[in-house]
Amino acid sequence: MVLFFLFFIFYLLILLYPIVCSTLEESLQALEASDMLKKALGEDFVSWYCLLKRAGEINKLKDSDMKVDDEKAFAKEREMYAKFL
Repeated sequence: MVLFFLFFIFYLLILLYPIVCSTLEESLQALEASDMLKKALGEDFVSWYCLLKRAGEINKLKDSDMKVDDEKAFAKEREMYAKFL
């Protein structure tokens, strides 16, 4: 259920922003700038979600450039998320 909700958030961002963000940080900034999404999801949820993504993904993968093929970063992501599959 939570994963569906998160995918729904990203789907809304894609619909609302014709230019797709190229990084997770850009996506989070777009989410924080969207008054409509903050109203729909609640400002507390948006703040918590952005904090979680920055602490959990951006900070842990800060040395990688996800725009290129980075096997080390990909391995770290697999380690972080494979346990949920």
